Amino acid sequence: MLIGGAAAQAEWLATELLNAGHEVTVTSSAMHGLMIARASRPALVITDLVLPDGSGTDVIVRLSRTGISVIVIGRDDPETEVSVLEMGAVAYLSRPLEVHELLARVALEVRKHGLAPSGDVLVVGNLRLDVQWRMLIIGKKQMRLSASERNLLAVLMRESGRVFTVEELIECAWGAQVSLTSRMVAVCVSSLRRKLRAEGAHRYLETVHGVGYVVRDQG
Repeated sequence: MLIGGAAAQAEWLATELLNAGHEVTVTSSAMHGLMIARASRPALVITDLVLPDGSGTDVIVRLSRTGISVIVIGRDDPETEVSVLEMGAVAYLSRPLEVHELLARVALEVRKHGLAPSGDVLVVGNLRLDVQWRMLIIGKKQMRLSASERNLLAVLMRESGRVFTVEELIECAWGAQVSLTSRMVAVCVSSLRRKLRAEGAHRYLETVHGVGYVVRDQG
């Protein structure tokens, strides 16, 4: 996930990461970034130190406690670098940014996370979602989810019983800057529902007409 300060830089970095084969969610807000990270549990967060609604240091402190790796981008300042690393960041990259250095560091962190199974497993009734591995387990049946399906289901399962509007789902699961429509969200929900229906579990995911979507424990 990428929390960018300057829009142009965030767009450039997101393009480089996507071209390197990484899944990327972009937001410019510290608040939205923290919400998305808690819901989707990314392997890595890249954040600028200067953000519109706060400081990247808030992101470092809060996410490093959860085991999510954080790479920080900031000005060339040894004192700031030491401070950021002491807060829990795994790396500090100074401007002007060398994209090859960033990609190498990202690849290292992703490999590290890929070798260790995630402890972040969400459970609602007979549904178990391994967020890191995008694996949904229903009873003894395992099924792989797309990144979008995983993000959406993780948001709903973390607060089961709460009805999310489409706008809230887009912000929490994909980020406020991602251009998604209600139709696209409906398509993702429909895809999830097909997978749940195949195992007789489609009633967990409900549509609240005129409002949004909710996951409820059917037990």
